[in-house]
Amino acid sequence: MKLFFTKIVLIAILFMPSSVFPQMFGQNKVRHQLKWQVLYTPHFRIYFYNKSEFLTNFVAAVAESSYASLSRELNYKLANPIPIVFYKSHADFEETTVSPQIQPESTGGFTEMLRDRVVIPYEGSWEELRHVIHHELTHAVTREFFYGGRFGAAFSGISKLRWPLWFAEGLAEYESLGWNANAAMYVRDAIIFNYLSPIPDLRGYMVYKGGQSIYNYLQNRYGREKIREILWKVNSDRNVVKGFEDALNQSLTEFSDQWHTYEETLWWPEIKRRTETPNYAQKLSNHLKWQNAINNSPSLSPNGEEIAFLSNKGYYFDIYLMSSTNGKIIKKLVSGQRNKELEEMHFLKPGIAWSPDGKFIAFAAKGNYRDKLYILNVRKSKIVNKYDFHLDGLYSPAWSPDGKKIAFSGFKDGLSDIYVFHLDTKSLTKATNDIFSDASPTWAPDSKTIAFVSDRQQYIYPDHKPPKDFKVYDFNYRYTNIYTVSIDGAVMRQITDTPYINDKSPAWSKDGRDIAFVSDRNGIFNIYLKDLEKDTTWVMSNLLTGADQLSWISDLHRLAFTSYYHGGYDIYLKRDFIAEKDRHPKLTPIPTNNEIHSKISPEDLNKNVPFVVQNIRRMSNAFRSFVFDEDFKNGNVPQWKLPNPL
Repeated sequence: MKLFFTKIVLIAILFMPSSVFPQMFGQNKVRHQLKWQVLYTPHFRIYFYNKSEFLTNFVAAVAESSYASLSRELNYKLANPIPIVFYKSHADFEETTVSPQIQPESTGGFTEMLRDRVVIPYEGSWEELRHVIHHELTHAVTREFFYGGRFGAAFSGISKLRWPLWFAEGLAEYESLGWNANAAMYVRDAIIFNYLSPIPDLRGYMVYKGGQSIYNYLQNRYGREKIREILWKVNSDRNVVKGFEDALNQSLTEFSDQWHTYEETLWWPEIKRRTETPNYAQKLSNHLKWQNAINNSPSLSPNGEEIAFLSNKGYYFDIYLMSSTNGKIIKKLVSGQRNKELEEMHFLKPGIAWSPDGKFIAFAAKGNYRDKLYILNVRKSKIVNKYDFHLDGLYSPAWSPDGKKIAFSGFKDGLSDIYVFHLDTKSLTKATNDIFSDASPTWAPDSKTIAFVSDRQQYIYPDHKPPKDFKVYDFNYRYTNIYTVSIDGAVMRQITDTPYINDKSPAWSKDGRDIAFVSDRNGIFNIYLKDLEKDTTWVMSNLLTGADQLSWISDLHRLAFTSYYHGGYDIYLKRDFIAEKDRHPKLTPIPTNNEIHSKISPEDLNKNVPFVVQNIRRMSNAFRSFVFDEDFKNGNVPQWKLPNPL
C-alpha cells in the first residue's frame, strides 16, 4: 500500500533571509549535480533532468489528461501554467530543494501551495505515478481556483480561506482514484471498530481515506455535479463549512451524521458475511499492545518455525525474528533508519527472503543515497554482504530454492523489471526487459522460473510483444495480473486474467503445482489459489478487511501474511491453509468504483500548442529561490521537444 502526503511550506520559511536557505536546504541532504531541462505543454512547465526524458513524456500526457478531467470537474480553466519538478527516482526526489525537509519514503509527492509547484518522483509503477500526478495536480488546480493565479496570491488567500485536510486530501484522493478496495478497507475497519470520527475531527490517514469516502458518498447521493457546486460555494463564501452547508442546505454536523449512517449501513452487514482476520488465522504480532502501526513483510523460515518481519514497534523500522508458534520475539536482526547505511527499509514495498539453508536473509534498503541488496547472517545478526547495482530503485528480493540466485524487482531510467543476481558469478541479468511495470518476484521450485506481478495484460513473450508505436498512456496500466517467466526471459505465461482487478503477491508451492496470490475480485483483498495443471482457481479466504504479502511453506500447510485490522497491520499465520479449499465457493462483492480517467496524447496537445519555450531565462526567474544547479540559476535550461511517444 502506497501513502501520499501533501506538504505545505510555512509562510515563515519563505520570509527567511536568502542566506538561510542554503544551510536549510543542504542540511543532511546529499547534493548531486543534475542537468535540468524544461518541457512546456499547454498547461504545465515540466522540469526534468538527464535520462528521464523517457518518463517525462508520460508525465506530460498524464498531467494534461488529469487537468482535462479537473477542468471539467470544476468548470474552470487555469490562468497560468503549473510548474512540475519531476525526479526519476525517490532517492533523487529526497534531495529536492523545493522543500527544506528530507522527503521520507511515505511521501509520494507534494505540492508547494504558496507558489503552486508540484514535485513528484517515479517509483517503478506507471499507476503509482499516474495517481500521484493527478492527486497533486488536484491540489495545484484547486489552489489557483480558490486563491487566484497571480504569484503570491496564496499569501493573502490562506488567511481568508483555510482548507481542512479532509476537504483537500479527500478531494485529491477521490479525483485521482475514485472509490477502490484500499479506501473501502480503511473506512470499513474504522466503522466496525468505531474510530471513524465526525467530519471536522478526521485526523491522520483518515483525512485521505475518510475524506475520499465523503466525496464518494456525495456522488452516490447527489450526483457528481454536487461536488462541483460545493467547490464553487466554498469559493464564493470563502469558507469550507459554509460552502458545504449552502450547497447541501443543511449543517455540516447533519451531513456528517448522514455520512456516518450511510457508511454504517454499508459495512455493518459485512460482519456476518465475512471472517475477521483473527478468526481465520493466528495473530502473531500485536500493534495495539506494541503501540505501533505497521508489522509487515512476513517471511517464513524454510523449516516454518520462525518468521522474519519488518516492524516499527521500536519507532524506527527494524527487522525482527519471531517464533511462528506463539509470536514471541526471538531477537532483532536489523536496526534500520539510524544511520546512512540503512536510511530507509522500504516498508511500503517490503520483501525479506530466506536462503534455502535458513542461515541468511536477503532484504533491500536504501543506504548512502542508493538502494542496495543486503545479505544478513541470521545467527550473528550481522550484515555479511551488500550489493550496489546502481539502480534507481530495488525492492522485494526472493532467494531461489537452489540457493544460487536472488531475484528482485528494480528500475532504472524508467524501466521497471525483474532482475536475477547470480551469487556464484556476481553477475546481474534481466528476466524481463520492457516498458511494463513488473514487481514481486517469487521462485518456482526448479529455480528456473519466476512468478511476478505486472500491468502488461496480454503482452507476453515471445509471441505478443508491444508494437513499435505502443503508447503507455493509451494503455490500461491501472490493473495487475500474475505471470511467470523463465530466468532468461525467453518464455512467459499469463497465470491470471482479470480485467479491472488487481492480482498480486504470488507465492509458489514447493511441488510447483499451485500459486497462491491475493486479489480484490470481490472488492476485498482475499487469498486465492491457482492450480496450474488444472487451470482452476480456489477462493481461500473471505476476510472482512483483507490480506497481503504472502509467505507460503506448502509442505507444512503454513501461510503467513499481513492484514490490516483494528487500525493497524499485523502478522498472521494460517496453519491449515490447504484445508480452506471448497469453503468459499463464491464471494459476494462489495461496492467499488474504479474509474478509468480519460487520456490525452501529446500528439493531440501538439495540434494547437507546441511544446516550446520562448524565453527560458525569463521563465526561470520564479525558481531562483531553489537552485537546482548553476545552469538552471543562470537560465541556461535547454528546451526539449517530445521524442517518439512511449
